[in-house]
Amino acid sequence: MNKVVIQVGQTLLDAAIQHLGNESGVATLAALNSLDMTADVSPGTELELPDVVDKRAVKVLKDEGIIPATNYDESLEGIGSWGVETDFIVS
Repeated sequence: MNKVVIQVGQTLLDAAIQHLGNESGVATLAALNSLDMTADVSPGTELELPDVVDKRAVKVLKDEGIIPATNYDESLEGIGSWGVETDFIVS
C-alpha cells in the first residue's frame, strides 16, 4: 500500500485531492487511517493511501508541481500570505 506524508498547510482534504484526484476520496482516506474527515493533521504525518480515484487529475497535479495546501497559518507574514483588501489594501 502507498503512503503519503502531509505537507505544511495541508488538510486531509488537500491530501485526498493531491493523491487521490478529487475530494470524494477523503472519507476513505480518513477511515483507512482511523481519522475523522475533519481531523487536523500535522505536517510530517504519514498516511496510508487507498486506491486512486482519478488518475488523470493526480498526474496533472504532479506534473505541474501543484500541492494543495489550504490550511491557513495565522503566524505567516509578508506579501505571500496577505489577503487583498484585508491585510493588503489596494488603492
